[in-house]
Amino acid sequence: MSFSLTRLITNVAKVGPKDAWHQLMILGEVKSGTLVGTDHHGNRYYENLNELWQRERWVVPVSKKFCPTDIPAEWHMWIHKVDSRTPQELADQLPKHKWIAPHTSSLTGSIANYKSYDTTPEPKVEAWTPKPASRS
Repeated sequence: MSFSLTRLITNVAKVGPKDAWHQLMILGEVKSGTLVGTDHHGNRYYENLNELWQRERWVVPVSKKFCPTDIPAEWHMWIHKVDSRTPQELADQLPKHKWIAPHTSSLTGSIANYKSYDTTPEPKVEAWTPKPASRS
């Protein structure tokens, strides 16, 4: 994280104290830029070409419990510079097939994650209990 007091004060003045506090709690720094768009989760995507190299695009998530899998594929392409156009600009060019499922976040580590079940009736491995030998 590049920290500069003048940069911090300038960005707080640009985004306002409420949004600055929200960014400090979630991103760990205050950034100002142009709002490029919002996804269906409510995450906001920004761009500032005057930022440091590879840090000019960022996402401000809705909640503190943010997982990178919350970013839809279209926005993932934009934020990682695979395509310079936003999903709104690509809306008519993206395929609209019936079989394409809507974006869902990964459930790994949550209470709703996949749990496999055991198909064997009894355990195949038994715990070993040592039998002490008598001393003579």
